[in-house]
Amino acid sequence: MSSKTDLGYQSTVDTGETANPDQSSESLSHLETGSPKSHLVEAGNSAMISSPVDGVNFVEPPSYEQKEKRKDSYIHRKMSAFRASLIEGELMYRGCITKRTCTDVLCCFGFAFFLIGYFIVSIYAFSAGNPLLLVHPIDSKGNICGVGKYKDKPNLFMFDLLECAKYGPAVFYLGCPTPQVCIADCPDYYYVYLQDVATQNKTKLICQDGVDVKSKKVENLVANKDCAAYTVKTKPVLNRCLPSPVTFDDSGKILVKNNSTITLVGSDKTTIDGKILNNAFKLYDIYIEVRKYRVELTKDVENSQTFICVFLILAMLLSFAWIVAMRFIAVYMVWLSIAVILALSGIFTFVFWKNYFHYKGSDEVTYLPWIDSAKEIKTEIVFLLGGLLFGVILCVLNVAVLCLCRTITLSVSMIECASKVVTKMWLTLLWPVVPFLLHIANIAYAASATAYMASVERRDKMDLNSSNIVVDFKESLADKMNCKDIDVSEANKIGCDLSSTAGNLKVIMLFIFFMYLWLKNFVCGLNQLTLAGVFASYYWTLDKTTLPKYTLLKSFYRCFRYHCGSLAFGSFLITFVQFITALLNLVKSNIENSTNQLAKFLIRCLLCCFKLHDMFLQFINKRAYIMMAIEGKNFCLSAKRALSIMLNNFVKSLVLAKVTDFLLIISKLIITSMIGVLAYFYIQKKIPLTIVTVPELNFYFIPLFVILIGTYSITGVFFDVYGTAVDTIFLCFLDDIEKNDGSNARPHFMDEHLESIFKGKSFQRRLTVNYEKTENFKDSDTRKKSLASSASV
Repeated sequence: MSSKTDLGYQSTVDTGETANPDQSSESLSHLETGSPKSHLVEAGNSAMISSPVDGVNFVEPPSYEQKEKRKDSYIHRKMSAFRASLIEGELMYRGCITKRTCTDVLCCFGFAFFLIGYFIVSIYAFSAGNPLLLVHPIDSKGNICGVGKYKDKPNLFMFDLLECAKYGPAVFYLGCPTPQVCIADCPDYYYVYLQDVATQNKTKLICQDGVDVKSKKVENLVANKDCAAYTVKTKPVLNRCLPSPVTFDDSGKILVKNNSTITLVGSDKTTIDGKILNNAFKLYDIYIEVRKYRVELTKDVENSQTFICVFLILAMLLSFAWIVAMRFIAVYMVWLSIAVILALSGIFTFVFWKNYFHYKGSDEVTYLPWIDSAKEIKTEIVFLLGGLLFGVILCVLNVAVLCLCRTITLSVSMIECASKVVTKMWLTLLWPVVPFLLHIANIAYAASATAYMASVERRDKMDLNSSNIVVDFKESLADKMNCKDIDVSEANKIGCDLSSTAGNLKVIMLFIFFMYLWLKNFVCGLNQLTLAGVFASYYWTLDKTTLPKYTLLKSFYRCFRYHCGSLAFGSFLITFVQFITALLNLVKSNIENSTNQLAKFLIRCLLCCFKLHDMFLQFINKRAYIMMAIEGKNFCLSAKRALSIMLNNFVKSLVLAKVTDFLLIISKLIITSMIGVLAYFYIQKKIPLTIVTVPELNFYFIPLFVILIGTYSITGVFFDVYGTAVDTIFLCFLDDIEKNDGSNARPHFMDEHLESIFKGKSFQRRLTVNYEKTENFKDSDTRKKSLASSASV
């Protein structure tokens, strides 16, 4: 048993003995009066205290059965702690501090300040924005199609489709620089205004709202862009009337019904043939073709919901069973994989050298397409280089395995121990639901704020009639309207781009993106710190059969109560690097078509550096959170401590990291493959079971694809917990062997299996009682404090 002190240390004693409380009290009184020194009589693996003190009789150590029977005895535990406080002169490092103080308080206040700003910005977006502007199209006058008085006119018609085609896919968001109107149905006919110039028939004209069609001629309506010059056969795509593929004759004239042709003419009387339209709208042709399958694919997913859920639940159960089995199969997986890699290296080495001697002296050449300077090279040289390469790899691998055999064994033991820990603390496998919900909330909030803010930034073109104003005043009027882009080319109209705050809104959008990244990394850190606290509590419990209660809730409470500032600081570092990386990617996309090769090279170098920096920070942050869970220090001290431990044990850290990553990847792929194969045969009805009915599917690979993605995601969640357990136990192990020497007075906290591997032999912890150390407790106040803390256990 152990006794907890205010310093975060504890005393230990072999729990194999019991003593009468009165006898222990009598022993204490003799010690206080300076009685002769006691000595230890050791028999086998048990220790027995022999004292010349009268009235104190020590019996032979109890048998193993008696020890097991007494393990749960409250008096036995209490007296063991009591004796430990008497005879232990040197306190043992216990780890996992329970008395903590708030860390990185200034960072916590800074994080709160940014959160307040984030909420203020989002409130402004929710109050000023209108996401309907993003969902529904808008006409040239700012009217929302399908909403309000335009409820019966949900589709947007664009006068000059060629102008729209210049924007490509961006036309869905940026709009088209041509007059646009809301209409009820997209036209399904071909028409050109020249057909009705003579008759002045205006029934097929599509005109803007508020235009007096009756009082004006057809040609004037088209020239003033009040009505469309032509229409083609269109279909609604995202409520935009987009043209269907057209057929045309050799001259380019568009074929309509009964093999008749029509020549389209724009408002400027330029001819538009079928070739121009088809070339301009190839992108939309592809979109329309893909859109035909969307309904069927969506229907397959909807009909397969029950089937998909059953297999995802099966994936959860299989993941949990796999984690339990890892304590038994990890060693075989690791060594079998090493044997396979060595065997493959040997086979490749043998094959290359055999072929080298076969082609030696011949003039045969081999074509190497990836080598530009010398696409043809002699075959014997190819096999010589391959033989040398794989020979070196084989030698390096053999030397590494021989030198790191014990380290690999220790790493496998860590993985087995982590499996045991996760199995005992199985609630940790349900914990990822909490960060998952927090991530969903963060994504939903950021997406909503972005949508509302984007609708504030949405630019709508508007013409203001200035017929009652002096023409010379037009420029001043436009300035007073706070427009961004002003068009005063026409005598009686002012074109106003209502985007007065576009520049500020871009900054606000970047701020929303930055806060999304910060909160995402904060939640990731919260997840890692909470799990690390749970697993560290397990490790630093000497008696693994008496684990603390509510460790998950306590660890979660400690995160918010003491370490919010440290989480904010650590997540800010990663967020800053990721934000700069995102900006660099944006710059890279903008200069993709540039001829400045130096700029492209510099951007790629910067991206590489920042991505490596991001990976390094991710690695350090996780270890810093683990040390924070153990020692309760701030982020910088925890990161420094974690880095120091790993650098002092660099080889062990590297081997464990690679072995763990390898096992987790292999495990994910195995589980995903098993579920995928099982789902495939079940869909094909080759498994004689009817757990759930397989619906009739148009494309069986759609639910199968969803199952594979879902299974891999579920295994990722489970094995993320498992990976955190491995890292936590490993750092606790390194901290343990650094602070505790494994002696009888300062035993290690690791379990017996790890200890046997670390020591190179199996042994039991024993307490060597040395009353010379006990005599050093001359200060009665110190002794009383120790007794009081022991009695409280």
